[in-house]
Amino acid sequence: MRKMMIICLAALAIPVVARAMDNNLMISGYVDGEFQAQQGPDLTTVDPNDTTWKTSFGDASHAVFWATGNPSDNVSFKTEVYYWQNNNQLALNQANLTWSVMGDKLGVDFGKFYFPFGIEARSRYATTNKLVTEPSAGNGVGIVGWADNGIDIHGMMKMNDQLSWSWSAAVSNGRAGTNLVTQTTDANNNNKTIGGRVEVMPMGDKLNVGGSVAYGAWDAAGDNKYILAGGHAILDYVQNLDVRGEFYWQDVQNVAPTSTNPDAKAMAFYAQGAYRYPIAGMNYIEPVVRFGWMDPNTDVSNDSFSQIAVGVGFSPVEHFTL
Repeated sequence: MRKMMIICLAALAIPVVARAMDNNLMISGYVDGEFQAQQGPDLTTVDPNDTTWKTSFGDASHAVFWATGNPSDNVSFKTEVYYWQNNNQLALNQANLTWSVMGDKLGVDFGKFYFPFGIEARSRYATTNKLVTEPSAGNGVGIVGWADNGIDIHGMMKMNDQLSWSWSAAVSNGRAGTNLVTQTTDANNNNKTIGGRVEVMPMGDKLNVGGSVAYGAWDAAGDNKYILAGGHAILDYVQNLDVRGEFYWQDVQNVAPTSTNPDAKAMAFYAQGAYRYPIAGMNYIEPVVRFGWMDPNTDVSNDSFSQIAVGVGFSPVEHFTL
């Protein structure tokens, strides 16, 4: 069904794109393919005492097809399609129009977009987050990086060459699920999710700090709420060095009404550093290290976990990275 819907949407867009091409419309985009080989406990067995390990080649691999264009001076569109190897499925993550009401000062997004909470949604791809894996703190358990249908207003103000700030506020269909793992998107759960993000750039493009918040209901009746709060920092002060980190906090209300701790409170953070070493006659090599920590319920002891990820990127020529 999802494949058919995506194919139909693409078919509807063909005549529009054809007319736009006659008007010299420029469409740009990229393809990001990620192949993963991994080894871990075989979770398919029903025996809890079975310690068999399973080696997987390609099961967690996926590809991203992303494109954007400008049908007019004030209107642009963005599309993003994911292909998942493990279930051979296509997923439409983004499909939205942006109307620039007042240039960079005020714009409006309509359609399906990444909800403006945190910066991790902008680091979903290896081309941005420097590693094939995403940070497990947050996105790996469903806190951030979700896409939803709704409307978003955003803007940017530049005070001078060294100081600027941006903001974004959105209303979307809402999420569902009684814990972090089972939250889903496009829930239409009788209550909308509202929230947004503020970012400040006090050193030009060398430093970006900000905060985010999201609020909504997780149950179908809309009686129980959840709230998300977070903060981030991106530092590019030293040439070729990229340092970023993010912190999240979530409270899902009334998850276990008969318990002494009915709410589920979660905390998570990650920090990452990457340095690009220029290579004579080529482009660069980039080692990366990331540390993440997550506690899915701070009221329950011994359920936190951490992750250390290391990797290296190699770019023999511009616009191509391994």
